[in-house]
Amino acid sequence: MFSITANFNPGDVSSYIQQETDKWFSSLIEPFRVTGRDLVDRARAQTKAIGGWGNITWNLRSSIGYLIMYNGEVVETYFPVLETGAEGSETGENYAREIALLVNEGEGVQLVIVAGMEYALLVERQGMPGSYGQKDVITHVVGDNIGDALNKLLK
Repeated sequence: MFSITANFNPGDVSSYIQQETDKWFSSLIEPFRVTGRDLVDRARAQTKAIGGWGNITWNLRSSIGYLIMYNGEVVETYFPVLETGAEGSETGENYAREIALLVNEGEGVQLVIVAGMEYALLVERQGMPGSYGQKDVITHVVGDNIGDALNKLLK
């Protein structure tokens, strides 16, 4: 008669399953993280000299960021404070959470990118009443690059 003895304990199995789940989840989220950071960093890099805007409080620039949701839960936010823009960072993240509630489909991965200060649209319209393009806060940077970003995500 044979005797089989396990060379592991149930804790080892649980640990292994958790490690593999974490690897899978990281590989699922990473393309969204990379895409979000790329688009946010491009938007934040818009200077006055290249069609962006200047900084007085740094709040507008700090309010640009992203949020990633998985199955209806926020799993990551990216709103680093620039210079003295702590208020903008907080406002941006709060606004992203509000938008996330509106677009939440309850399953899958969702990426929300915002410029969270209430005056972001006014800055974009500055100098050209009724049209966009004078000062790009986020619209053109994200809009012009979203196709490429989505193609990268879907690969």
